[in-house]
Amino acid sequence: MLKEHILLGNWMSPEKTAEFYNGTKIMLNMHRSTEDQSFNQNSSSIPASSPNPRMFEICSTGVFQLTDVRGDLPSFYEPGIEIATYDSPAERFMQILI
Repeated sequence: MLKEHILLGNWMSPEKTAEFYNGTKIMLNMHRSTEDQSFNQNSSSIPASSPNPRMFEICSTGVFQLTDVRGDLPSFYEPGIEIATYDSPAERFMQILI
């Protein structure tokens, strides 16, 4: 339904990125999958555990962020208190509805 609003490989300046984040009510932060060969260059298939830089950028704006679970996430934020997380596409959809 929102396919035309998803821009892959679209670089934005830091100013434009901040403007974009601040202009939303909910930011959905989906980390790149280690199994996605089209956008992932992780040829060693090392499992990802750390949050992406976007997570910290979004948090700095104070916008509500919904992100997939990463192993190192509790080292930076308290899930369910400081940041909302999901484990599956179905759970992500339910979080957005709430």
